[in-house]
Amino acid sequence: NDTHHLLMMTFVLQPDALVWPRDEEGKVSLKLDRLTALNGIEHVGAHTALSDVKAMVALVDRLRREQPHVWARWRASENRFDTERIIKGSEGFWQLARSNGRDRLYAAPLVPLITDVKNKKRYICVDAGLPLHALTNASPDDIVRAIAFYDGSEAHKEIRRLIRDVKTNEAPILVTGADMPVEAKVEQRADFGKNYK
Repeated sequence: NDTHHLLMMTFVLQPDALVWPRDEEGKVSLKLDRLTALNGIEHVGAHTALSDVKAMVALVDRLRREQPHVWARWRASENRFDTERIIKGSEGFWQLARSNGRDRLYAAPLVPLITDVKNKKRYICVDAGLPLHALTNASPDDIVRAIAFYDGSEAHKEIRRLIRDVKTNEAPILVTGADMPVEAKVEQRADFGKNYK
């Protein structure tokens, strides 16, 4: 959900903004009752609808007030024109999405390849955070067939694994390389990726 995206973005861009709870295995947890308790936000009657909504509003409002840069980036993700500017104005960007996987902090460095000829709001990108041998060993025709005419073969699976669709009208969470702090790219990202729950 949107607040989950805001929390992911906050952890990646401003990891010191909140105290992040960890479970008994040391994995980061985004459970609302634990986040509110560790961050001094009132949450009486946790796990009841009204109480959870009030606590989430208080948490989101705190992030809005105290982390204006993160808030602005999160809000900009709702505007497809801002999203298109990030894609078109860079040689690469970071996408935060559950589809990128827990072990990667849900963050993937993407490089845009082409715009879909039928849907101008769909950008086909390469996940630069994965080994690219499937693309470098494939012919241009093989890549086009794997994208446009996926047949389930191993060769197509290897190519498709590297391809990410970014649809600007679906409010993707994109972050420029300049916005992504070095420690988030390296230490925090690796730590959170291993320990996220």
